[in-house]
Amino acid sequence: MAMTHMRNLKSGLAGLQAANGPLGQNSSFRHLSRLSIHRTQHVLPVAGQSSSQGLHPPPVLAVLVSSTVDTDPPFGELNLFLQEVIYCAAERHMIAYVVTLPALVSLSPPIAGWTYHNGKWHQAHFPVPNVVYNRIPSRKIEHSSVYQRLKQTLQERNIYLFNQTFLNKWLVHHHLSMADELKPFLPETHRFDGKASLAMMLSKYPTVFLKPIHGSLGRGIYKLNRLGEGFTSVYSTLNGEIVKSFPRFKSLVVYLSKRINKNNYIIQEGIPILQLKGRPVDFRALMQKNRQGKWSVTSMVARIGAENRFVSNISRGGEVAKLVETLQKCQIPEIKQIRRSMITIAKRVCQVIDQSLDDHFGELGVDLALTHSGRIYILEVNSKPSKTDHTLLSNNQETKGRPSVHRLLDYCLYLIMYNK
Repeated sequence: MAMTHMRNLKSGLAGLQAANGPLGQNSSFRHLSRLSIHRTQHVLPVAGQSSSQGLHPPPVLAVLVSSTVDTDPPFGELNLFLQEVIYCAAERHMIAYVVTLPALVSLSPPIAGWTYHNGKWHQAHFPVPNVVYNRIPSRKIEHSSVYQRLKQTLQERNIYLFNQTFLNKWLVHHHLSMADELKPFLPETHRFDGKASLAMMLSKYPTVFLKPIHGSLGRGIYKLNRLGEGFTSVYSTLNGEIVKSFPRFKSLVVYLSKRINKNNYIIQEGIPILQLKGRPVDFRALMQKNRQGKWSVTSMVARIGAENRFVSNISRGGEVAKLVETLQKCQIPEIKQIRRSMITIAKRVCQVIDQSLDDHFGELGVDLALTHSGRIYILEVNSKPSKTDHTLLSNNQETKGRPSVHRLLDYCLYLIMYNK
């Protein structure tokens, strides 16, 4: 069965190869590891220089957050990542700082921001940035008049803002489904309309998922199972799962109608994803634009959910693991081919989103699933991929900075110097 699905996978990837070039292009993990070791290979060559050294004034990157926290250090789970950005930018003769939305919105210099020096965070004043990288963690704040005013002002001043907004699951699915080469990798998905779509999907599949269109971190998801004449609902919380049983379809509909707004959900086919000792496994590809402004894979990891959980999110007790080792433990054949295929699919996903949406993105997290028979599915796309300390780092990366930081700076320099 696995070999049959591998043949089908190779056939289904033919369209992706046509759109993307040779299968696995830009997917060499050995090359990425070299980038993490040799800093000079990360530097964007400009006018004979190996970095932005010699440019006056130097390039300026502002990392936008909504606010600081009351504790020290001030940026919660982003602290280590932001320290790396500031350190690696300085090594390239760039200025990078962290700024809150209220401090940046006027764009009047000097701008009050934060830098990291001698093991401590310090407040200081900085010039107006050339590029703004959005790490605001809240959809509500992104919808605020203050943030919308900032977007407009940045556009008027020709200042680049990337990763401008969170993604809408339904719109993402709609655009991906319009790409013929991606259709084989999409689970059946519909806009949830209540009883009708629920009955239709549960008649076709023994398990379906209800997912909030604007959800993230595994919040708000219902797993619904058809068991004989009855049904179960499983809802994931930070403290565990809430399981309810229903003898009739009508009672399930009543239960859900009291808890969710049908206009804000999608309903999706349940996929028999990989399990490792009873724990769900999926995969996150961190895709970033490189020094040529093209989508490229920076890293790919497995995410293993906590015991007795149906989501693999780190915020719900999951853990990050190495992709190849995890596939070996799951006894998946043709691992190299699977990995190349995942990268090719993820790259095409990013290209389609770029072509379909007006917003500007420089990095995306593409979540993929794999069945035991070798079939790949596209689960979700995240415009604010995790930057927590859970990221797998090698010893060299801990001292040199993780590859995602270097590629982030590559793209910023591309925007500043080659896209004026």
